[in-house]
Amino acid sequence: MKFGRTLIPVPKRFSLQALKLPKTPGLFSRFFERSERPNGEESIDSVISKGTVIRGDIAFTGVLRVDGYIEGRLEAQSEQALLVVGETATLRGDVSAVDAVICGLVEGNVVVQRFLELRPGARVIGDVTYSQIEMHVGASVDGRMVHAEDHTVHPLVVPNFARA
Repeated sequence: MKFGRTLIPVPKRFSLQALKLPKTPGLFSRFFERSERPNGEESIDSVISKGTVIRGDIAFTGVLRVDGYIEGRLEAQSEQALLVVGETATLRGDVSAVDAVICGLVEGNVVVQRFLELRPGARVIGDVTYSQIEMHVGASVDGRMVHAEDHTVHPLVVPNFARA
């Protein structure tokens, strides 16, 4: 693979219609219909599009939609953060989010503080820690599923091991 720096013009804000999720009733649709987001905002703040490759850790606030390839840790930095992993996305690394909707592939541990929705076709290879979950037919988890009863999920601490 050839990697280089590519600048892609992206509008400042995206509407929720741009998420292009299948018309499956679930957490994500109910989440925004109820307008529970504290700031009342209903738009995408950042998009990592299909064909984009990122190697490294990412910290995000607001709504992040991933359709590309990420090798590294994803970590939410605010209580309003929402992660959407699209059908074409591949994440190789641990994920720590407040709310998440997964439609693609995640190879790593997933820690979600509030709501996690695994849509049809979602595949998680790793442990999943959640407070509330909705798992659709066709989604799969190859790992442990840990329910955090107190609704206070602490971010996963992963030791750094030197590669031999």
